[in-house]
Formats: sequence, C-alpha cells, structure tokens
Amino acid sequence: MTKITDIPAIRFKGFSDTWEQRKLGDVVDVRSGKDYKHLSEGNIPVYGTGGFMLNVNQALSYDEDAIGIGRKGTIDKPYILKAPFWTVDTLFYAIPREKVDLNFAFDVFQNIDWKKKDESTGVPSLSKTAINEIDVLVPQYDEQQPLGQFFNRIDNLITLHQRKYDKLTNVKKSMLEKMFPQNGSNVPEIRFKGFTEAWEQRKVSELFKVTRGYVLAATLTEPAKTDEMPYPVYSSQTKDNGLMGYYKDYLYEDAITWTTDGANAGTVNYRAGKFYCTNVCGVLLSNEVTANQMIAEALNNVAKGYVSYVGNPKLMNNVMADIEIMIPTHAEEREKLSVFFRNLDNLITLHQCKCQIDGCRFQSPLAITWEQRKLGEVGETYTGLSGKSKDDFGHGSGKFITYMNVFSNPVASSNMTEAIEIDDSQNKVQFGDVLFTTSSETPDEVGMSSVWLENAENTYLNSFCFGYRPTTEYNPYYLAYMLRSSSMRKKITFLAQGISRYNISKNKMMDIEMPIPSIDEQKQIGEYFRNLDNLITLHQCE
Repeated sequence: MTKITDIPAIRFKGFSDTWEQRKLGDVVDVRSGKDYKHLSEGNIPVYGTGGFMLNVNQALSYDEDAIGIGRKGTIDKPYILKAPFWTVDTLFYAIPREKVDLNFAFDVFQNIDWKKKDESTGVPSLSKTAINEIDVLVPQYDEQQPLGQFFNRIDNLITLHQRKYDKLTNVKKSMLEKMFPQNGSNVPEIRFKGFTEAWEQRKVSELFKVTRGYVLAATLTEPAKTDEMPYPVYSSQTKDNGLMGYYKDYLYEDAITWTTDGANAGTVNYRAGKFYCTNVCGVLLSNEVTANQMIAEALNNVAKGYVSYVGNPKLMNNVMADIEIMIPTHAEEREKLSVFFRNLDNLITLHQCKCQIDGCRFQSPLAITWEQRKLGEVGETYTGLSGKSKDDFGHGSGKFITYMNVFSNPVASSNMTEAIEIDDSQNKVQFGDVLFTTSSETPDEVGMSSVWLENAENTYLNSFCFGYRPTTEYNPYYLAYMLRSSSMRKKITFLAQGISRYNISKNKMMDIEMPIPSIDEQKQIGEYFRNLDNLITLHQCE
C-alpha cells in the first residue's frame, strides 16, 4: 500500500509542520509588462524573455523585486528581477505576496514544467490564468527563508562552475593548438619533458583497422544501464556524447568512433571499455598503434575538413582511411597526451553544472509530492557468505565485497574486493543490489549502505553484511545517496541494538519507509550527487 506525503524527506532542523497546497496565484501577484518605446533613456533596466535589453527613465516596479516569466516566446526560463525595473509586454513579472520569500518563490518557478502550460499551437504562450491555477506546496514563511537562501547559494555556485567550464573549454582549445604541431611543423610548441623527436605524418589506414558499426533499433536498448543491458550504444553525436542507450551485447572495446552521416559527420570520440555502435558510426580499431584519446583529438581537429556536403553530410570509411595526421613516434608520449586530454575532458564535464543543474532542480517537495514505501514492499534481502573458514579466503577466481568497502562507499568499489573460491551454494551479488552492514561498534555506523554497480560474475558479499535486491525499478545512484541521507540514517540508527557492539535486524530494516520520487527525478538526483562526489574527489587529488 502506498501513501502520499506533504512533508519533504530532508528538512532543515527545527521544522516539522506539513506543507500547504496552494494555487500559484495565492503565492505571487502576476503582472503584465508594457511597451517601453515611449520612455526616454535613463538608468532603469528593461528586461525581456532573453534578459536585459536597455535602460529607460521609468520603472514598473520601483521597490519590489519579482520573478520574470515569459508570456510569449521563451516561457520556460524564469529569472529574478531586482527593483527598479521595467519589463516588456512579452514578459510577466510575478511579485511575491505577503509572507512569501522571493528566493523560495523563484525555486517554485524553476520546478514547474512551463512547456506543459503552453496554450498556443504556434509561438509558445502563457496566460495569467494558467500561471495562477498551478498547484504548488508551500511551507511556513520561516521555513521558506532558509530554503530560498540554500538554493540561492547553489545558484551562485552554479554560476562559478559555469565560468570554470567556459575557462576550461578555452584552455582545451589552446592546448590542442599548442600541444599538436601547427602550420606544417613537425613538433608542437609545448611538450612533455623528455621528448624531442619530430612527430611523423601517417595515414589512418596505416595505423588502424577501419570498420563500421551495425544497425540497432533504439527500441531494443534501455535508457539506463542494467545488469541485463550493461553496454553503452553510441550513435551519431547529437546529445549525451552520442549515447543512445544500453544493450545486452557489445561489438568493440577501447576504440575510436566517428559520425559518418548527418549534421555531426566528422565528430570523433575515443570510447573506453566495451561498447556497441550503430551503422552511422565508423570505428578505428587498434592495429599498428593503440587507439586512445590523443589520436581521437588529433583526428577531431581535421576530420570535419574531409566531410562531403553534397546532399546529406558524409565522412565515409574510405575517406577516413586516407586522412593523414601527425602523431608522436613514441607510444609513451602518445599515452601521456591521451591521459592529459582525458583528465581535462573529465574536469570540463564536472564543471558543466549549469546544464546538469537544470535537470537537478528536484521537483519535490516544491511542486509535487513523493511517495513513501517500505523497503520490504519493493525489494528482497539475502545473506552474505556463510559456513566459510579462514582457509577459504585469499585465493580462487571468485571475489567478495569487503565490509569496509560497503561501510566506506555509497557506490561500492571494484578495487575493494578480495579473492575467494567460487561456491555456487552462496548468494551472488548482482548489478544494482544494495548492501548493508549489520554490525558496528557504535549505533551511528550500523546499517551503512552501498550500491554495487559492476557486472562481475561470481561476486559474493562478506558475512557481516546483508544484501537487498529491489524488485521495482529504481535508479541505483538515487538509492546510493538517498539511503545515506541524514533522514534515512536517523531511521536506521534508531533500530541499532546492543551494548558493546551494535547490530541491526534485517526484518526491522525492511519496515523502514523511504521516499520515492518518479524514476526521472530519481535519475536527476542520483546524477547530481554522483557528479558532486566526482568533483569533490577531483579537488582532493589536486
């Protein structure tokens, strides 16, 4: 049985009241913008759906800040307007009513799917009526303020990361110019220490086996990685770096792909690991040299120049095979360059917060409620290793996940496993399983969770933990971070029993309720915290 809650899963300390469902028109006063052409030049900013336009000598609002939302055209990009200001007639301005915090109201606006409120069949349009009738959940004013301040700080952080992203993108462009030979030269301007020999010019066909992917219907793939569908499928590089979904089988491993057809023809990428690619991807397989990021970048610099634009843009296998590129003679120099650009790309991706966060403005509890379900209603438990002696460990072709691996990591590490003999009588860990510690010296450390996201055969769980296998679709990264949230940890810690050593019952754990948003929102939340963890790790290494 499910139930709906109007209380968020995570709250600031000291707040316990339920949130009130209200019409958006009761939260903000939506007013219309006006034409500005009769006004004179001045120091009052005029805003449209695209932002600042010019300055005039009068204001529609002199002392009340507001939220701008498009009436026509761009209707899904709200932003804060600081008084004094004027807005054009295609931009509404919404002033928070009494006892409504501006930053909180802005968060509400950002969590509404405005495109679904479009009332036109042509140019996107909103009406005051459509805006005013939207149902939203609102806490008391005292709780609105810290929420608004919190997300305001996040917005500021996003801006900073966006600047870093832009700067790093420019750095990469500059490094590609300086670390690869230019204008007929055979040596780059900047090199790693110890390398002095001239680079050599080689044809792609001399270095790689040139082939192509195979047709695969998108309906046969899954949008998220699963135990049954573990391999990424790449198609034309349109979005998500060409990722179309995941499939049960793979074609290639550690290779270079390029888009053969369409608007993105000539886009080159290095694909690490096992993958599938469709027929609109050409593939370069290691032959005389090893495929890596460095050579992918070298090809990406020149491949667009070989695309045929007669009809549908194309860069076919025979043309790619004849392309000549400059490469270092030493494999070590090629690998150093590959690692450098791979790390730079990872850093750029991590700082791409503006794009990430647009999908991470979690809808609950600002717009829609979350479901509460008991763990036992949506999953099953299993035991770790049993009946083993000391002699059974440290050898064999099987692996077991250690206690410290589960305790330390929201997502269990494949590097923190140890050898054990294969035993088909034991429970095996599968992709997406949640692992819980059952015992610790303090109650605060009992029931720590970790999600296993590897497709490794003959993997077991240590005897001081138990496994949990969801029977309903969940995003594994959402589970990884939600089960370690402060609200869930309080519920779990409460169940710890003991004096000198504390234990937790599997049965009691299964009675714990967890908050469940939609699968799409789970993915957004999980990806956000995953990227945040990666960013933290990266800066620790620096």
